[in-house]
Amino acid sequence: MKRIIIAMFVLVLLLFGSACSKGTGNIAGGVVQGGTVTVKDLLDDAESSSKAPAVSQSSHGENEIDPATVKGDFDIDLTRLSSTMTYTEVYNMIRFPEEYEGKTVKMCGRLNVYEDKARNYFTCIISDATACCAQGIEFVLSDDYVYPDDYPEPGTVIVVTGTYGTYEEDGLIYCQLVDAQIYC
Repeated sequence: MKRIIIAMFVLVLLLFGSACSKGTGNIAGGVVQGGTVTVKDLLDDAESSSKAPAVSQSSHGENEIDPATVKGDFDIDLTRLSSTMTYTEVYNMIRFPEEYEGKTVKMCGRLNVYEDKARNYFTCIISDATACCAQGIEFVLSDDYVYPDDYPEPGTVIVVTGTYGTYEEDGLIYCQLVDAQIYC
């Protein structure tokens, strides 16, 4: 049994070692010197390649909004990150809310609605790269909207902007985007 575990460990080390290389890397057609891709490289590449139409077709044939068409100055723009980086950042926003309090946020995901007796909860749900896990941030629109009349259908791809904040309910702390705007 020990030999199998050691053999698997060596195999994993070899795989990780062969995945790393020196030289140049490639980001969506651009070249990065030194083989190290930084967040700045990803953001610069995303900005230079964001000349897409305002609405695009998803793999399911439905129209989706292009987040690049929603302009503004945001402290945290989750739409410029890969799905894995976005999922990780949303996890951090939920896990460490004090670090994000008062920051303006822009995010893109699917509308989810939780209907409760007291009120409805609206969230923007973001899946990770493999779509096996999802995180969401609740949002409260800045104007008086009526559900379902003034909202898109649940599951619709939306872009939400707002100011990050927290509130306490039933002894638990929840995060949300307040004074939010929704685009779809």
